Amino acid sequence: PTKMELIRTISPSEFYLKFLSQKLRPDGRSLEVVRSTSVSVGVITTAVGSALVRVGHTSVIAGIRAEVGKSPQNNTDQPLSQSQSPITINLELTPVCSSLYKPGQQSPPHAVLLTQTLRRILDRWGIESASSDVLTIEKDQMSWYLYVDIYCLNHDGNLLDPCLIALIAALKDVKLPTAALSEDKSRVVFTNGEAKRLPVKEYVVSLTFGMIDETLILDPTLEEEKLMSSGLSVAFGSGGGLYSVLKAGGTPFSSDVLKSCLGYAKERTIQVSTIIDDAFRVG
Repeated sequence: PTKMELIRTISPSEFYLKFLSQKLRPDGRSLEVVRSTSVSVGVITTAVGSALVRVGHTSVIAGIRAEVGKSPQNNTDQPLSQSQSPITINLELTPVCSSLYKPGQQSPPHAVLLTQTLRRILDRWGIESASSDVLTIEKDQMSWYLYVDIYCLNHDGNLLDPCLIALIAALKDVKLPTAALSEDKSRVVFTNGEAKRLPVKEYVVSLTFGMIDETLILDPTLEEEKLMSSGLSVAFGSGGGLYSVLKAGGTPFSSDVLKSCLGYAKERTIQVSTIIDDAFRVG
């Protein structure tokens, strides 16, 4: 091994600081550059909606299955409970994607936090209420329920951003068969009508930041995450609205740095929105 490789193994912090002092990173990126991003939709033929997302060497896939069930009963103005929600999110981090995760272990805390964050953004996005007509088969009787399974295929840092892209793109890809109750109301029958799609009017995109030795970086790799003193994720809608600001502990960000993060996140939202649109044109 070369001298630099030895330093990287023995003292990764020293190794990174040599690069950061030149405003570069070991993978060749400057501090404010996000890794190459790609989106493919319709990749799982047995799912009603699916998306494969790659951000650098981090890759995730989302598949959506649809089931028919009794319509949620909610006679109040309160939002539906998690069990009544027409869209359920499940995130799997397994040994397939990283040696960080061991066979047979319970869902790691990181996966739980990611799932909760995706759920909050989904609620704020409002797609469930906007899709009520599409998801309703017979008012107050039968409805569609969507189950989103997100699997990490390779974990090289910054899981939130590609997971959110995969969630949004897979939901946009959903195609539900036309269905109705039989005349005697005993079963659901499917017809040859045009497939129904969810009314996805805008996308929600997050961008994650890290602080290493008071230096701000965008889209950290797994190696960089281990050296970060703090992290921040910001999500914007393609319509310009702020959906989420998640601060993952650590040292605080100054107001100037936070302002820069908001600007970078807005730019990233525009970029990813174009990538998603292009994926559907290709698909």
